Amino acid sequence: MSRDDTLQPDLPTSKVGRLGRVSATAAALTGRAMSSHVRKWGADEEARRRIDRETHEANATTLFRLLTGLKGAPMKLGQLLAQQRGSLPEPYLEKLAALQWEAPPMHGTLARLQVRRELGDRPEELFAAWEREPFAAASLGQVHRCLLYTSDAADE
Repeated sequence: MSRDDTLQPDLPTSKVGRLGRVSATAAALTGRAMSSHVRKWGADEEARRRIDRETHEANATTLFRLLTGLKGAPMKLGQLLAQQRGSLPEPYLEKLAALQWEAPPMHGTLARLQVRRELGDRPEELFAAWEREPFAAASLGQVHRCLLYTSDAADE
């Protein structure tokens, strides 16, 4: 399994798809939180702390996966939340802090579509050479190596 497969499962590209992903994640977080409240009934203090910790860790992982899958502004929001000590339980802050360096690259096919949408043609037509795999990725973009058509390249 590649890094891309673990961090970017089925990246939603439509507004409906993104809303569906957010809604499903919200339901999962809420369901897990409700379940933890039920599990704590009658539990001693140590068991309650353990249940809280496990719930927060699982929810933080679920939230992390959502934000890395949505990329862009949602991922930036997660990065900002990670810097707000005291605003969230520690497991969330620890997991969201990983968003600072865990920006998964966009799949090569999606990158080609984005270039075509923004620049009007396929990258292979626009550039003398274009590397499908990015050499750098961030929450709001990524960088691909390419070679521009120039008079020097045309003479070769």
